[in-house]
Amino acid sequence: MPTEQDSWKGAELLPPEGHKKVGERVFTLLGEVIGDKNALGLHTKWLEHHRLSRNQYWKRTSTKVPLISINLLHTHKQRTKNMLTDNNPTFNLVQLGGDTDDERYLKLQRACEYWWIEEEQQSLFESSVSNGEDYGVCIEKVIWNPESEKGLGEVETVIVDPFQFGFYPVDCRDPNKAEAVFYYYPMTVRQARRKWPDKASDIKPDEVYLSELGTERRELVSGSHKDSVLSQISNAIRSVFSTTANDTQDELADKVLVVECWVKDYTRTTNPDGSSQYKYPGRIRCVTVCCSGKVVLSDRPNPSINPLLPVEQAMNSYLWDKWPFTLIVSVKDTSTAWGMSDVEQLEQLAKEFNKAMSQMVFLKDKAARPKIINPKTSGVPNEHFTNAPGIINPINSMEAAAIRYLDFPQVPMDIEKIAALFKEMFFLVSGTFELEQAQTPGREVVAYKAIAALLERAATMMRGKVRNYSKLLRERGRMYLSYVQNFYTTERWFTWEEQGEIEAGIISAQDAQFPLKLTVVNGSTLPISKVQQREEALVLFDKGAIDQKALLDKLDWSGRSQVIKRMQQGPIAELVERIAVTGAPEPYLDLFEQIGTMDEKEFAKAAKAGEIPVLPWPGMQQDRMQQTEQMLALQELEEKIRKERAERLLLEEKANTERVKQEVDLAGVDYDKEDLKIRRAETLNDIKKTKEDAKQLKAVKSTERRDTRERGAKSNNQKPASAQGGK
Repeated sequence: MPTEQDSWKGAELLPPEGHKKVGERVFTLLGEVIGDKNALGLHTKWLEHHRLSRNQYWKRTSTKVPLISINLLHTHKQRTKNMLTDNNPTFNLVQLGGDTDDERYLKLQRACEYWWIEEEQQSLFESSVSNGEDYGVCIEKVIWNPESEKGLGEVETVIVDPFQFGFYPVDCRDPNKAEAVFYYYPMTVRQARRKWPDKASDIKPDEVYLSELGTERRELVSGSHKDSVLSQISNAIRSVFSTTANDTQDELADKVLVVECWVKDYTRTTNPDGSSQYKYPGRIRCVTVCCSGKVVLSDRPNPSINPLLPVEQAMNSYLWDKWPFTLIVSVKDTSTAWGMSDVEQLEQLAKEFNKAMSQMVFLKDKAARPKIINPKTSGVPNEHFTNAPGIINPINSMEAAAIRYLDFPQVPMDIEKIAALFKEMFFLVSGTFELEQAQTPGREVVAYKAIAALLERAATMMRGKVRNYSKLLRERGRMYLSYVQNFYTTERWFTWEEQGEIEAGIISAQDAQFPLKLTVVNGSTLPISKVQQREEALVLFDKGAIDQKALLDKLDWSGRSQVIKRMQQGPIAELVERIAVTGAPEPYLDLFEQIGTMDEKEFAKAAKAGEIPVLPWPGMQQDRMQQTEQMLALQELEEKIRKERAERLLLEEKANTERVKQEVDLAGVDYDKEDLKIRRAETLNDIKKTKEDAKQLKAVKSTERRDTRERGAKSNNQKPASAQGGK
């Protein structure tokens, strides 16, 4: 058994790479992490919250008393989650100085939006919020998966179960400043052997390893040597397996606990020139172990950094010196990094409400089934008294008069008032509210104004959660861009929608090699009433405060870019016609029409690129050479326009000629078919009229075939090109 003297005593948290105690040290620290979580009661609390979210309030069942569960906690959770995710929130890229029209920022913003949609980031965000409202904490890990997208690789977000995450030191208040973070999860032996084939022969189920401990295993079972390394290892394994799904014993016997330990390591190496540098990028090292620390699956530098990227360039990426994990709490608790959830405040009220409702149902059932007085001498068996219509025959009239119901018990009204009180207190503490509260008795309420007031109140009640989950979005976006800078070595396509039309672009790592900053729009995680926005847009348009484009954008009108273009061509076309009266050259008119129908951003981009020619207006002082160049440019433009028109007319004439030729060819084929039918009919008529004997008939037929060949109706027309398969 390892002793305290065998533990690592170096300057770093873990022994150096290749040391025989690396795996053991990882599991020793993991045992401390899980032990601290158990001491805080986190696992017990989380399991209880999960049970309540499944509407399992009663730990026992009863056949005598109805146990009713009306899950107010579920209602509160669903309202909170839907409000925080209804607006499909995402992160925005903010430009840091420089040119305000830098296309690189716009390209990256569109790439971020494309990744958010294509990789189903909204669904993952809902899962994170659900975890946060259940357990009070949600954890995400953003990774680079080189096997996704058919080997091209893509950034993925992994939802981490709070049961499978920890950090060291255990009293750290900010996991981002911890010395190490742990992500541990059970995996089947088959999966582990496929993922790490070079270690396949060493990977065994954890139960097999524990069974090989012999007397040491008996000490663990008996509870002795609780401070030993093996005790911490055993407790860690059993704690994780006990919080996973309801696996059978055979399934557990085929699983192994895999532990990722991301640790700060300040080891330095000496370069050939005598200078020194940190061995690991960003001073981050990732060690993956299994089999209770006996097998080190990998020990590698920061996996979030591309080793082929120059150090000076890699240092600008966000994950250079940060963990790829984000821990966000639903409600902050300054005494612990794990935070707390609303369930802790509402649990007792929800249970008391269910107790009151169960008591009410019990009294209701009791009142619905009153007792019947049936004298023993009535002569009517008890089983004859049922709810179904029927006949009973007492012995005499006196006995019949003695059969009667006891007085119907009354349901106390206080029970109903108590249940209503608990419900009211529940929603008062939770801060959520019903939509019908917008209705004010005796006062007319405008719909969108009432909705706006409700959303404003919701924003106030959810302000703390909005800040926390907004940070989750920012961190996810920063990590995505960091992986773009490191691993988008191959160009890839992305699409976006602009004015109702789908556009496409290409992005690579070179497009992101500059300082980046992300933000989340204030309140973007809260729902926004589209009805309210549309009504406001119509009012503002009527008052001239917004233009047609802004109105159509708010209405989300399909094909709005074409609508705007057609509307813009109306006055512009009239203006061009008036300018033509002044004798302006035709190239000028074409240029005016083109400029007038261009979008504002498109015009600014073309002007900046010098694609709009400068016209030689009268009164401008220009040298002769510049005027000559401009005239040549105008002549070239005029010649180009004239050539394009001529080519267009030529193509139209060719198309018309080809169409006429095909029609003529088809008509000739139809004529030949009709002529053949006529000649065939004449020949058959001659055969029928001939009544000679067999010899004469044979001679006549031979003569007719010869005559037919001589006057054969063979067509000299050709099939059209379309009928010949395009040849």
